Amino acid sequence: MEICKNKKTGRGFIYLTEQDDGQALMITPHGEVKALEHDLFTEPIEVDDEQLLVTQGQINSKQYSVYRQYHQT
Repeated sequence: MEICKNKKTGRGFIYLTEQDDGQALMITPHGEVKALEHDLFTEPIEVDDEQLLVTQGQINSKQYSVYRQYHQT
């Protein structure tokens, strides 16, 4: 899993893929999969322990659930 933070709010987003138009597909804190402007976020960081991210509050359980569903399809 890769995560990044919104530069303005500091909230964690799950990074899925980069698109050719300067946007990236991400999972928002509301659990929505959206294409967002890549420049609004820090560079994505690869993390191995996904459950720890939820425990530490870097992402929420809704985001984690959507991420797991996204990768099961």
